[in-house]
Amino acid sequence: MGIYNRMKSVYNNPSPVVTTHNMKGIYNNTLTLGIFGTVVTTPNLKSIYNYFEKMYDMSIETFIDELRNTDLYIRHIYTEGGCYKFHILLSKLFRGSKPYISQRKNHIITKYRNNYYDIYGKIDNVDGYTKLKEEEKHMVEQWSFHKNNLLQLNECPHCEEPITYKGYEKFQTTE
Repeated sequence: MGIYNRMKSVYNNPSPVVTTHNMKGIYNNTLTLGIFGTVVTTPNLKSIYNYFEKMYDMSIETFIDELRNTDLYIRHIYTEGGCYKFHILLSKLFRGSKPYISQRKNHIITKYRNNYYDIYGKIDNVDGYTKLKEEEKHMVEQWSFHKNNLLQLNECPHCEEPITYKGYEKFQTTE
């Protein structure tokens, strides 16, 4: 049983009774955490529980907005090779999420509760998207921003061409 459920159990049933199958680490309304045996009392458990409860109640749209706004490059990562990885992240946080692939087989979006999402948020026009088939999974699992590894840093002040950075590659030497 995870820490969240153990805290919830103490929060909802504050009694000194300890049952080993669902209260491991909790005794007399305290929770012992970590290697050093940090003790958290019931009032603190309640505030921690309330924090986790709010976090777990976060909507998918709020989560996507929060993630997208963490850094400018997040959008690039999840649209230039990382869209399937983004779906995997969403599916771990929002159970029941399903991957859909574009008609051109170059982008994955997530269906969750009859709505569709990518790193930009809710998508209204899903024409041409179909549920990802089992035989297509191998292809999309290979997609990676890291493998594309191309970032636009700026534009040249003279010719307005993009200045890009191609990441580290292993160089082969012949002898």
